[in-house]
Amino acid sequence: MAWQFGEAPWNAEGDVNPAGVPYGRLSDMVLAKEFQIDDYDNCFACRKCGAMVRVRPRPFNGAKEPVGWWWCRACQSTHAPLALNTVKAKRQALAASGCKKLDSVFGLKR
Repeated sequence: MAWQFGEAPWNAEGDVNPAGVPYGRLSDMVLAKEFQIDDYDNCFACRKCGAMVRVRPRPFNGAKEPVGWWWCRACQSTHAPLALNTVKAKRQALAASGCKKLDSVFGLKR
């Protein structure tokens, strides 16, 4: 049999042969920032789903940061809290709160 390092990963007694086991420690798999290829200064992680957003992060200029400021586009488009923060949505919600359904006006039941 052909082993990865030319040696079996176990000894004849059944215990582990360190010379035949490939590296799998977390400390061996983590690279220092100067050895990494990807530039993490030009992206950030979405705070809703954790996906990497390949856009240079920038702080919010204003009084209160919106809920979805650090979300990816997919999360911004599928989750409602951002839609409620717009002035147009607030006006529509206010107008709809005073309206009655036509069914209740005419006494119709479905």
